[in-house]
Amino acid sequence: MPSTVTLVETPRDAFQGLKRFIPTPEKIRHIAALLDAGFTHVDLGSFVSLKAVPQMADSEQVFAAFAARPNLERIAIVANKLGAQRAFAQAGVDTLGFPFSLSERFQLDNTGKTLEQTWPAMRQIHREAMQHGKAFILYLSMAFGTLRNARAGRTHGGEAWSEEGLLAFVEMLVTISGIRHISLADTVGVATPTQVERVFKLVRSEFPSVEFSAHFHGTARNWMNCIDAALEAGCRRFDCAAGGLGGCPFACNELIANTPSEKLVARLEERGFATGIDLEKIKLCAKTARAFQKQYA
Repeated sequence: MPSTVTLVETPRDAFQGLKRFIPTPEKIRHIAALLDAGFTHVDLGSFVSLKAVPQMADSEQVFAAFAARPNLERIAIVANKLGAQRAFAQAGVDTLGFPFSLSERFQLDNTGKTLEQTWPAMRQIHREAMQHGKAFILYLSMAFGTLRNARAGRTHGGEAWSEEGLLAFVEMLVTISGIRHISLADTVGVATPTQVERVFKLVRSEFPSVEFSAHFHGTARNWMNCIDAALEAGCRRFDCAAGGLGGCPFACNELIANTPSEKLVARLEERGFATGIDLEKIKLCAKTARAFQKQYA
């Protein structure tokens, strides 16, 4: 019997960087097609500043459209107390995702808070998520390094990355804050396969009670080799987006593509893993995503 890999489709990450607003009914139809393709874990939207991410203005409506859907993990991204309150009040939110970064500069760009300011906010939201019966994922961005970003004079390239620094950060998340699911994100596509395999082996060995998943960005060659490396190190949960659409609008001058769902499914099946995703259906979803990119970029 083949080993199973959990794939998390991320239309929220796919949509958020597009400048023109995608009409809500079109978003809902696309997400419904993703679910029909077999996805049972979906990053549906975020409750964040509408000024910063106007594409997410309809997150309440999107979650409401799928609130009654059974056997589905619906993930909402929040970055502060107000966003968490909106998520707790919204029907259909199963899991809160919180963005944290190894990079001080990127944390400021992404959330408007320093790392020092983020710690108490994250811990409070984590505690409240547990009280509300919600799961919690800590998305650790820049987990494999940073990249120079010249937009508006910002730079994420002057901050040194080290395995020791990553492990120390993860240790604080686990031992002090009690986090039990961390998604390691290659936010700007700089990870190498050797690095990925070593990091996943280290964190899984040091923190066996924690689930570590992966969120890769980059070129086809980069993400494919990094996926293979993470698999070798025991990772069994990966984020992806149909058509490779998206990327963080606060990371680089240009959006760095997400891992394309259709190519990831094909790669995993080629390697003998089971995903539960209909490859032909997700290829159709990828066409829709690429059409969104042409129409709403």
